[in-house]
Amino acid sequence: MTTALILLSAGLLSGGLSGRHEIHVSPSGNRATLEAAQREVRELKRRSAGDIVVWLADGTYELERTLVFTPDDGGSDGRTVRWCAMPGAHPVLSGARRVAGPWTPVPDRPGVVSAEFVRDRKLRSLYVNGRRATMSVRRCKSLGAYGKYAFRRGDGAWAWDDGEVPAGVRLDYSKVLLGTRNPDDVELETRRTWNTDIVCVSRFEPLDVWSIAAHFQMPYAAIAQQVEVCKYDCTADQYVRNVYEWMEDPGDFYFDRRGGRLYYMLRDGETPETVEAYVPHLETLVAVRGSGRTNRVQNLVFEGIGFAHTDWNLCEVGGSHGRSGLQGELFEK
Repeated sequence: MTTALILLSAGLLSGGLSGRHEIHVSPSGNRATLEAAQREVRELKRRSAGDIVVWLADGTYELERTLVFTPDDGGSDGRTVRWCAMPGAHPVLSGARRVAGPWTPVPDRPGVVSAEFVRDRKLRSLYVNGRRATMSVRRCKSLGAYGKYAFRRGDGAWAWDDGEVPAGVRLDYSKVLLGTRNPDDVELETRRTWNTDIVCVSRFEPLDVWSIAAHFQMPYAAIAQQVEVCKYDCTADQYVRNVYEWMEDPGDFYFDRRGGRLYYMLRDGETPETVEAYVPHLETLVAVRGSGRTNRVQNLVFEGIGFAHTDWNLCEVGGSHGRSGLQGELFEK
């Protein structure tokens, strides 16, 4: 794992306390963090005037946490704080850690390679050789709703009224789904012109020779089925995502959470030796946070810096997961 390291050299270029100050940062050097550069910026602002430039050398800076900028990090009194790439450099702030490998071919799965990887939660994002990999997905016809899940007003902050919704969805009989590993990592997605909704499976159950039931994780699936206009629809076609056996397109990946192994289907031109994979752990790389109209971040500039490898997780309510959005993201309580 590469750790973001920093070499600080605060100097005055134009003489006096009003000159431009520079801080030089590198992904290798004296052990410190990018946050140390922030602290140096704040100290320079306190004791002197003039613009401040933080120069980032070439390389990848693996962030341990979101880099947060507040009004203390911006310019004031007519000066500017700039975070810039060194001339000719292409620094990248990354929210991921590289998979150590080695990657080895998987028997009886042409084009699929795997590497040991340990993590205690589902993996939804992976970047390989500079490109986003994808979870496997297959379109399945719904056979209708299955079961009932009843709730009463006050069962949770989400339960505004008494109600009842389907507890699952019926699908065509599938030995694959009944025997797949980590069934509680499988997602069901329904799509509309302007919206998609995702609920997660808790388990699969055989019903008869023609069908199985996918039981929903609750209460999130109950929430997703109550969102008017854009709600999850258990009668619509289901896009079943994150099933190991259905990895079939180059660029597909699957993380076996319980087995501690990461699988990837090679794209054209890739070999096990050339796979460079990054697993993200940050959803936000950089946050600029002020408050109100009088305490805003101002005169803060980023130039020539790349941002890569962010995560995208589902919402969590009471141990259940999913994502239910609204067109325009407006609702009436």
